[in-house]
Amino acid sequence: MSLKVFGAQLYGISNKDYWEPQLNKISRILDEDIKEKLKMRCDALDNEEKQMFLDCACFFIGDKKTSAIVTWDGSGWSGLHGWERLLSKCLVELDDYVCIRMHDHLKDLGREIAIQQSPYRLWSPQQSPQQIIIADNEAQVTGNYYNQVIGDKSRELVWLRWFHHGQRNLHSLSSLKNLRVLELNEELWANKHHLEELWQTDSTGPVLLRELVIYGCSKVEGFPKSIGCLINLKKIVLSYGSKMKSLPESFCLFQSLEHLELLVCVKLSSLPSSFGNLRNLRHLDLSGCTELSVLPDSFKKLILLGHLCLEGCSTLTLESNLFVNITKIEYLNLEGCMLKVFPRHITNQVNLTVLSVDGTSGLREIPTNISQPGKLQKFYVGSELLTSLPTTLGDFSCLTALRILINTPS
Repeated sequence: MSLKVFGAQLYGISNKDYWEPQLNKISRILDEDIKEKLKMRCDALDNEEKQMFLDCACFFIGDKKTSAIVTWDGSGWSGLHGWERLLSKCLVELDDYVCIRMHDHLKDLGREIAIQQSPYRLWSPQQSPQQIIIADNEAQVTGNYYNQVIGDKSRELVWLRWFHHGQRNLHSLSSLKNLRVLELNEELWANKHHLEELWQTDSTGPVLLRELVIYGCSKVEGFPKSIGCLINLKKIVLSYGSKMKSLPESFCLFQSLEHLELLVCVKLSSLPSSFGNLRNLRHLDLSGCTELSVLPDSFKKLILLGHLCLEGCSTLTLESNLFVNITKIEYLNLEGCMLKVFPRHITNQVNLTVLSVDGTSGLREIPTNISQPGKLQKFYVGSELLTSLPTTLGDFSCLTALRILINTPS
C-alpha cells in the first residue's frame, strides 16, 4: 500500500530534480517501516534460531545449506530443525543451486543486530594479505593473522574459512578436534608461499571434519594417507590440484562421503581400485582431469550416484555397461570424453533431467530409445562422426533445451 501511495506521488512528473530528493525521502521512510516489522519477526525467534539467522546474514549467504547445518550441529544446536524453522518463517530461502539466499533488508537487519549483540561476529573485514574467518559455539572471530587467533580458540572452532593463507602446510589444524567445516581459498598469484600438504602423515587431522574445501591448491601433491581416518567427511572439494597423480587407497574408507569434486587435477591418471567402496557417494565431479583414462571396475558399485560430471576428461574411455547398476542419475555430463558407443542403460535412468554428450570423440549414433528417460529436460549432443539422428527425437515430453551438432555430408 505504501508503494502505491508513493508511486502516485511521483506519477506524471518527469523532472529529475524533483524525483531524486523524493526517492531519497521515500527510501528512508520505507526502510524504517520495513525494518521495524522485520525486527518483530526476528524478536519472535528463540535464541538458537536467532543465532542461526545472524550466521546466515553475516556468513552463509551464497553457501550450501549443508555447510551451515553441520556448523550449527557442531555448536550443539539442532541445525536441520533450526534451518527449517527459518525457512518456514521466510527469513531465508534457497536458490536453484541449493545455496542460501536472503533478502537485502533481512541481511542488513541481521548484520545490524550482530554488531549490537556480538562484537565477535564480523563479516566484512578489510582485504589483507591474510584473511581468516572463524566460527565457534560462542562467537565468530575475524583477524588478520592465523597464529594470533588459533591459540585461544582451537578447542571450540567448528568452522574455518581462510583466504590467501600463504601457508606451506596445515599441521596446526590437527589440534582442531571440533572442526566441522574447513574452507581454504588460495589465489594462485596472491602469495609467495603456497599450500603443499594438508597435514603430516602421522597425524589424523581434524577428526570430526564434515567438509573439506580447497580451491587453487596447485602445489598439493595429494591427500595424506591418514585422510581415511576422517570417517565423518561428507564433502570434499579440491580444485587445480595440478601435482596430484593419484589418491591413496585409504581414501576409499569414507563410508559417509556423499559429495566429491576433484577439479582440473590434470595429472590424476587413475582412481583407486576400491573406489566403488564410496557407497554413499551421490555427487561426483572430475571435470578437467585430462589424464584420467579409465574408471575402475568397482565404479559400477556407486548405485546412489545422482550427479556425475566428467566434462573435459579428454582421454577417458567409458565402458558401454558403466551404468548397469547405477540407476539414480539425474545429471550426467560426458562432454569431451572418448565416447565411441553411447553407454547402454542410460535410457534406463528414469530420473535423468540433464544429459550432455557434446564434443565427444568417436560417437557415431544415438540410440533410437533415447527419449525413454521421461524426465529429460536438457539434451546436448555433438560429434564429428555423427551423421544422422533417430526419428524418436520428437518423442521427448519434458524437453526444454536441445542442442545437436552433426556432421552433414557436403
